[in-house]
Amino acid sequence: MVSTSNLLALRFMARRLRVPAKWLRAEALAGRLPHLNADGQILFNPAAVESVLSARAAGERVAGGGGRAVRFAR
Repeated sequence: MVSTSNLLALRFMARRLRVPAKWLRAEALAGRLPHLNADGQILFNPAAVESVLSARAAGERVAGGGGRAVRFAR
């Protein structure tokens, strides 16, 4: 089960990573970053995203791109 207590909305995750929100949204929607789609709002687990980006920076392959979306409806 996914804990929602540590999830960040798109703009807060972008601010934390110091990247444009537009880039972060594009990476998530392209399946390159793990995220949750909760009724149209994109949410991120900071540890999961930072792990994928660290692996990318190190030149490692991330299985499945790490970008599977889980959709929740209200």
